[in-house]
Amino acid sequence: RQCYPVATCHLLKRFFQIPSFTFQFYSPHVPRYRIAALLTCHNRREMTAECLRALRAQASPMLDFRFSMVDHNSVQHPTSNIQNQKTSIILEVFLVDDGCTDGTADAVRSVWPEAIIIRANGNLFWCGGTREAWSKAAKTDPDYYLLLNDDTVLLPKAINSLLELCPIPQSRTIAVGAACDPNTKKWTYGGRQCDTPFSYRPILPRRCRAMNANCALVPRAVFSEVGMFYSVY
Repeated sequence: RQCYPVATCHLLKRFFQIPSFTFQFYSPHVPRYRIAALLTCHNRREMTAECLRALRAQASPMLDFRFSMVDHNSVQHPTSNIQNQKTSIILEVFLVDDGCTDGTADAVRSVWPEAIIIRANGNLFWCGGTREAWSKAAKTDPDYYLLLNDDTVLLPKAINSLLELCPIPQSRTIAVGAACDPNTKKWTYGGRQCDTPFSYRPILPRRCRAMNANCALVPRAVFSEVGMFYSVY
């Protein structure tokens, strides 16, 4: 899937019950944020590697994104009343290898040598594996958590676009990427209004009542208030 980060999912309590990839150009006058990417995988070696390559390609010496000074709980487009902000980021990967037998861990190491790989027995599945990665990452207290399916390939500047929607760790908004099938270009996952999916259009963010977590950026403020996935799932 290709991921277009175009939808926002505002905070609803019912949603949720290392070595780093560091940039060289850092100024004390520029905000510096840590993003923990959370993945879980089972025997999809090439797909997982492709996902991580696209994530690593997001890196640049300095992210430069536009953000709004308005209330981020509003439905106003984030490019209204915008300011420019340069932000230095650190990307970290926390990946659960849920009983892989196809050499996924080796492939991950080849793409992202610094990745923190958590071994499991194959019984966690997606939600349990993501929760395990999230628990491990939470101990390092990052500024953001990036929920990312290993079959999701980020488009260029996806991280920039997500950060436009929640530009500081204190934001009370989850930024959700809308995903489409790379062959048919049909929109598949992203934000939703209850049980009715949006007719997704790139570039235009929309308020959501529910979300898929194929690609979602969760600020520290949201995690501090509502935590991670409920343990019964």
